Amino acid sequence: MNSSSVIMFIRTCSISLVLMLCAASVSAQDLVADIAALRQDTKAETAAIRQQQTRLQTKLQSETQDRRRLQGDIEELNFRLKRLESRFDNLVGALDLRLQDIEDAIAASKIPENPEISETPETPESSEEASTETAIAPSSTSTAPSTGTLGTITVDTEGAVTNVSLAEKTFEDRYDEALALMSKKAYPEARAKLQALVTEDSKHALSSNVLYWLGESYYVEGDYKSAMSQFARSAKQYPDGAKRLDSLLKIGLSLGNIGRIEQACKILHDMVKNVENIPSDIALSRDTVRKRFGCSG
Repeated sequence: MNSSSVIMFIRTCSISLVLMLCAASVSAQDLVADIAALRQDTKAETAAIRQQQTRLQTKLQSETQDRRRLQGDIEELNFRLKRLESRFDNLVGALDLRLQDIEDAIAASKIPENPEISETPETPESSEEASTETAIAPSSTSTAPSTGTLGTITVDTEGAVTNVSLAEKTFEDRYDEALALMSKKAYPEARAKLQALVTEDSKHALSSNVLYWLGESYYVEGDYKSAMSQFARSAKQYPDGAKRLDSLLKIGLSLGNIGRIEQACKILHDMVKNVENIPSDIALSRDTVRKRFGCSG
């Protein structure tokens, strides 16, 4: 092979190498562009996914709160239903007794329709004595109120009803009225009745519930500090009360709503200490609220 052929071969190889390098460079640039575009698409997709996740989490929190509120309403309704059934049974029994008392009173007060008249002349003394024996002084019979009765019924000697007075409302009656006002969103009116119940009897079985709903009446209006005061009373004064965990959960929510996140997280963390059986709805609500506030641990 002469020198010119070698030179031609080398020149051809160089041109081929240059073309290959150019092609590789173009491919590399295309690859870099594709990677950049993919990265941009990935960022956009990630942002969209995060937005969707945030919306779903917000929706889940809202649904969880609604579910917990409904669960509380169901528990209250079940409690009231059982109590009403018991009171109805007592009322039926008491009414039967009262009707029997009225019938007995009417029977005892009746005057014979055809009394026998003695033909023997009466002396003034004997006449007065007989009059005393047969005359019946006008009187009335009333049924005394007792536990579970509707009120007092008064009848005269002929069995006619002369007066009906209803029995005073019980603690439970006024508690039911307050909850009915809460369900109608008449919060100031409900609060007035609940405060009256707190003053009336602090040792009643429903006292823990009364303080909880009193706090709830403030919470729904955004008065979180007043709400926390009542929730704290319910949890502290009635450690075995039915609304203790609910009250502690609402304290955590109230603290978070006013920006005291660290204290809220501590309350939410400590509320289940030494509690063996945590209701599932309380546990779910607690976890959701802790995630919402970014609590650790």
